[in-house]
Amino acid sequence: TPLYSSAASDVYKRQIRSFTHTRRQLIITIFLIMSGSVLVCNAQEGNKYRDDLLENYIKQNSISEAKTLLAQKRDSISLFSPEKQAYYLNRSSQVSLIQGDFQQALIEAKNASKALGNNTESSLWGETYRSVCFAYIRNGKLDSALIFAEKLYAFSKTKGDEAMKRAALLALGNISLQNKSYQKSLEFYTEALQVTESIQDSINLKVDYYNVGLALSQLNEHEKSNTYLLKAAELAEKQNFWDLVARSY
Repeated sequence: TPLYSSAASDVYKRQIRSFTHTRRQLIITIFLIMSGSVLVCNAQEGNKYRDDLLENYIKQNSISEAKTLLAQKRDSISLFSPEKQAYYLNRSSQVSLIQGDFQQALIEAKNASKALGNNTESSLWGETYRSVCFAYIRNGKLDSALIFAEKLYAFSKTKGDEAMKRAALLALGNISLQNKSYQKSLEFYTEALQVTESIQDSINLKVDYYNVGLALSQLNEHEKSNTYLLKAAELAEKQNFWDLVARSY
């Protein structure tokens, strides 16, 4: 059942057309935080270290349950293989990001990298590059984030991993946006959207619409911006993510 009625949805959509620049930034921040969890869950399909219960907790935004499970795993993490350690450390970093503990997220992401060590063939390097990259972004260390975004992009090309390619493009778009390179951010976000559409990733599609909308807004192309924001709002309604949008008010 939708969290809001159709009438309320129509009102919200009309409000989007008159959103100020500040309001758009606030909404996109919420959706970028939200997108971190679903992005990683999609990228880990088929991973032999995948913990289905943990993945479901994160995907459903049951963060307290995820933290409890991660704490249990942390007590015995020294008994795990290096790759399994990296898996749980990456997940811990993700949860810390969601909770806004950006410094802890970076520590955990770096520890995941240390766990993998010289195992250059590990499939978990993509996820680890992603964790380190986004932790650096959230800590405002954009030069370091760019290094890992480029590593992630190279990894995605080598492995043919489209989900990780999207993650790299998203990171590059975020970095460009924060550096006020708005045209460049639009290019990265648009390419990320194209990847999302090509792999039929319905979960992340609304986030990419928001990203493109925000970049267009920064370029003062407000009519085009509103078109993408409306698309994102419609998908959010269908997927019952209206509660997250509503928190921007």
